[in-house]
Amino acid sequence: MSARADVPAPLARALSEPVKTHCPYCAFQCGMVVDTTASDRRLDVQADPEFPVNRGQMCIKGFTSAAILDHPERVRSPLVRGRKGKFEEVGWDTALDYVAERIAALRKTHGASAVGTFGSGALTNEKAYLLGKFTRVALESEHIDDNGRYCMASAAAI
Repeated sequence: MSARADVPAPLARALSEPVKTHCPYCAFQCGMVVDTTASDRRLDVQADPEFPVNRGQMCIKGFTSAAILDHPERVRSPLVRGRKGKFEEVGWDTALDYVAERIAALRKTHGASAVGTFGSGALTNEKAYLLGKFTRVALESEHIDDNGRYCMASAAAI
């Protein structure tokens, strides 16, 4: 089983041969092989049969990971809900300023504990450390969680 997606020309040039990498979704970090062919500029993702964690197996999220690259509903720029309730495309500075203003307003109204962060088991140790530091120092909040309790909740409930 594999998933294919259109590949932008620069990525196709970078992937002149198959590349072994990791699935971006969960803490298992399953091994995958990403390949592209010059003939149809399509990205092919397959489970890496030599990787010791998944041994050639992968969940549906891994197999379909390439499909998000060219999905017609993919968000490709920041969106902010306008006055009429519709999302409007804005620049990154505008979007980041909006987020910072909303976080500051929440903290002012409800205190620092009203804000928290949500990480992932897929974060490296260094990134998890930085997220924790950001949460505790910059946001002054003790609330940090990761997607482990949500991501696999349906599997654990079975």
